Amino acid sequence: MPSVMHAVTNFVNAIVGIFVQLFNSIFAVFHAIFALGLDVVNSMVTIVQHLVAMVLDLFQGVLGFVTGEFLSSVGRERCVCFLCADVHLPANFIAIGLIVGAYFAYTQYVAKNGGTTKRRA
Repeated sequence: MPSVMHAVTNFVNAIVGIFVQLFNSIFAVFHAIFALGLDVVNSMVTIVQHLVAMVLDLFQGVLGFVTGEFLSSVGRERCVCFLCADVHLPANFIAIGLIVGAYFAYTQYVAKNGGTTKRRA
């Protein structure tokens, strides 16, 4: 026959079990919140890394165009012929010079003519 002490022990064990499970649930909620925050921070860091890499690739492409693969040829054996060594370097600078010269000529033309087109009567 069960005693009163056995019933009280079971009741206390049940109450303690409820509080332990309540603590575990609260701990699990905070753990999930911290894990979500960590994932958000990691995602933002990854996005910033990709943006920085994209900008660096863009500037590396512009620098490569301007220098005409001059920097990538450093350390390789070069031809002694001045015609075949770094042909892209002057060509790219000439292209940039032509673009800048055309823009300068266009702005001077527009400034001289007042920026308007002449109408025929």
